[in-house]
Amino acid sequence: MLRKTTMSLTSASHSIFMSIGNISFLFILVVIEVALLLAGNSFFPGWDQTYGQLILVYIAMTVIFIVWAKRRTENIIGQPVNRSLFWFFIFFVVTWGVLTLLIYVGLLSPAEGFDTSVLLQTILVQICVVSLSEELMFRGAMMDELSRGPRITWFAVVVQAAVFAVYHSWAYQIVWYDLSWESLNLGGIVIAFIMGVILGVIAKNREWGLAGSIAVHSCYNLVVLGALVLPNLSL
Repeated sequence: MLRKTTMSLTSASHSIFMSIGNISFLFILVVIEVALLLAGNSFFPGWDQTYGQLILVYIAMTVIFIVWAKRRTENIIGQPVNRSLFWFFIFFVVTWGVLTLLIYVGLLSPAEGFDTSVLLQTILVQICVVSLSEELMFRGAMMDELSRGPRITWFAVVVQAAVFAVYHSWAYQIVWYDLSWESLNLGGIVIAFIMGVILGVIAKNREWGLAGSIAVHSCYNLVVLGALVLPNLSL
């Protein structure tokens, strides 16, 4: 009897700990997003109001995840922290290596003239806001909801990738273009769709989960922006 009671208390405390961990994780994410929304211009030189609009979108994504995921939150972000950090590190390093090789052979051209004075700010925004919020939304809530079951389906992977691509065509126009059909970057949409499928396949694996997709997503963004590119890297 005592053993059963002890086991029940242990199980209950573990459940509470996981819930508190999830709540803390999401709370910290929202705090970072709100802080950037309110004080982005002092934190990030060259901050533009269009970036503030995107931050509002990322806040909305986080809120949607919190509401949409409901009781399934633990299934999506309930992995032990040490395991999540391990897979994040592995996927980040491997992705950086692959992208660096693609740059070296001339198959990938990152942006030039990156301002290294905002390197840390860029890393923070890309990992803790952009990639994290998008992964929670597309590979978290959306892909999980589309599957309607314990296993992620290929239908869910493809559909979320398509929505992800459409979203990026809109996001790119806010930052770089006028919002019009004439300025749609079809190449960017195709790349975003392919990335969405790749990220979906990674997140589909319950062992890697969102830790892996967040790592690949954030590393890709940072390399394309020119933030993590080795100097004079060419054949």
